[in-house]
Amino acid sequence: KSLDYSACFARGIRVLSCAPAFGPAVAEMGLGLALACARQIAWTDQAFRRDDPNWSHTELATEIGTPFTLYGKQVGFIGFGGLAKALKPLLEPFGCPIQVYDPWLTDTYLRGQGVTPVGLETLLSASRVIFALAVPSASNRAMLDGAKLDLIRSDAVFILISRSHVVDFDALTERLLAGRFLAGIDVFPQEPLPQDHPIRKAKHAVLTSHRAGA
Repeated sequence: KSLDYSACFARGIRVLSCAPAFGPAVAEMGLGLALACARQIAWTDQAFRRDDPNWSHTELATEIGTPFTLYGKQVGFIGFGGLAKALKPLLEPFGCPIQVYDPWLTDTYLRGQGVTPVGLETLLSASRVIFALAVPSASNRAMLDGAKLDLIRSDAVFILISRSHVVDFDALTERLLAGRFLAGIDVFPQEPLPQDHPIRKAKHAVLTSHRAGA
């Protein structure tokens, strides 16, 4: 699945990306996953079908934390490409301040886009909702390793909708099984995901089958 860009360019073959067409749909799913986690929609649905006690505000699913609204919450974008630019306007009605980590872009450019440039560690430790939006590259494979994931606050939501390439997926799975934070995940290191993959049993995760751009 490797494309020889140099050979294409030498032959006058234009290499384009379909990403701009998928951006708005993927961004919408990212917002949906964030809301599903923050408002505990998926867990409430499951409990409702089992007839577990979960009625109204009197019986919350406290084993996965306390639900919260997105309004005014600190958001972090890891990567500020086309997907992030499609997601940003969807968050504007919620009044969320947005911090961005993107080593490819200058601080001046990011500030001009209405976001605050920060280091990765600051973003992970300060954000209530984190969106992993970075385009895969040789330099960012598994950049979100165990040590970085441990910086995420316990009441945070982590949304993975770009590629699993950017995260150590085993480390992410371990932390979700331990209930370290909540996560919404649409992309996986192997697809279809094996039936015995342990993340399928992670109560702290909302999982979708790479359908964000479908």
